[in-house]
Amino acid sequence: MSTGTVKFFNDIKVFGCIIEEGSNKAHFVHISGLIDEIGVGDRVEFDLTDSKKGLNAVNVKVIKYPLLSLDEVSPSPCDGFFVC
Repeated sequence: MSTGTVKFFNDIKVFGCIIEEGSNKAHFVHISGLIDEIGVGDRVEFDLTDSKKGLNAVNVKVIKYPLLSLDEVSPSPCDGFFVC
C-alpha cells in the first residue's frame, strides 16, 4: 500500500489526483476507487492498479491521526493560561 497527498479532487467530474510520497508521482483517482471521502490536502493510503492510461489509485482511504491522551501532551509554558 502506498501513501500520498490529495492534490485535487473534483466532486462534479468525480476524479482527481494523488501525489505519491517518496516518488512525487501523480496518480489518477476516480470516485469508484474511493473508500473514504477525500479532499485537497488529505493524507491518504492507496493501492495502484494498471489501466490503459497508466496507474490509477484505488482503495483510497484517508489516514486518520490518532488522538493524543493528556499524558502525551507536553505541559504548556503558559502556566495554565490559554493565551501566551
